[in-house]
Amino acid sequence: MEHLAAASRRSLFALNRRCAKLRIMDVKLHCDLFNTLVRSTTNYACEIWVDSKKIEAIEVVYQGFLKSLLGVGKTTSMSIVLAELSKFPFEHFAWGQALLYYNRVSTVTKDRILGKAWEAQFAMLVMGKKCWVGFVKKWLLQNQPQEVTGFLPLAQSPLETTLQLTATCALQVGTIELPLRTVVGSTHIHPTCLARLVQLVGGRSTTRGPINQEVGIPPLLGFPHTMLNVKRVKDNMRLTFIEKLFTNCKIGTSVQTRYLHFKGMSYESERYLYDINCVQLRKALARFQCGNTQLETVLGAWKGAPYTKRLCRSCDLGKVEDEEHLLLICPNTQKVRECFCSTLPLTHTSTLAELMQTTNTVALAKFVACCQY
Repeated sequence: MEHLAAASRRSLFALNRRCAKLRIMDVKLHCDLFNTLVRSTTNYACEIWVDSKKIEAIEVVYQGFLKSLLGVGKTTSMSIVLAELSKFPFEHFAWGQALLYYNRVSTVTKDRILGKAWEAQFAMLVMGKKCWVGFVKKWLLQNQPQEVTGFLPLAQSPLETTLQLTATCALQVGTIELPLRTVVGSTHIHPTCLARLVQLVGGRSTTRGPINQEVGIPPLLGFPHTMLNVKRVKDNMRLTFIEKLFTNCKIGTSVQTRYLHFKGMSYESERYLYDINCVQLRKALARFQCGNTQLETVLGAWKGAPYTKRLCRSCDLGKVEDEEHLLLICPNTQKVRECFCSTLPLTHTSTLAELMQTTNTVALAKFVACCQY
């Protein structure tokens, strides 16, 4: 994976250099170019290597691109960055591709190479060996159990699972040249297990002979050959991610909690990303919303100071220096507020949420920049 991640970084560097040379500042166009020119490298064979350990290297490239696009620091919470751009982790896309590939391979006829590969994967799954199909099954059971409920028994003994998978393999693959004692995973098969397996298969066999049962009996388990609803799985992943994000913002750190004042409860890309053409103003507002500021609420968190002790150093009010204090309360920024009171909701009754959700994003970015500097 290192070489794939390195190739992705080179492609990203070439894209950023070319965009800078051509003065491409539009966020949507930049994202479209990334999806076309860089993700063709990051997505290479992702259906096969999609797992938590290998995908981290690609996630780093994807996260670096999004953070550089917003102009935020490396330590910025990635959940906030994704919410700002209304994006989702690369893992969601990779698993969607893997499930589409699963549906394709499971329907290929046995006379093709992919069909033979499916038989081999199925045989490894039956014997309890590590395989790609088993990894997909494990991920579905952990993350999307509703997709396998009804055709994969969830509560049964390991021995019964092995016997049923063995029978299903024999019935659906057609013929599989595996001795029973090898399939069950033991050098000795108990007569009760053998009788149960013969009952499941519906034919005759011996402990020394292979299973040669032709297809014709309805399968007992449908997992290996059941088409998955990939769109529903991806929608469920996204809904789970959004719910987890807002839950963490409510009970998480002060930066995540204050982010809800800027974002609201809608998972949509922010309007200022497309309305503001000046890169400096756009990045200044993005850093402010994502918590990349020099306020005491942020600096005090790094120092380990209690939240109530992170007081404003620019005034004598003895208030915690957070975003609301800086923009609406602090006497040090009173003159700035007077300059923008005609274009922004800066009355005595205005709230931070009303101010940050204004439609005049250009004036808001200028106001935030002036208050900070």
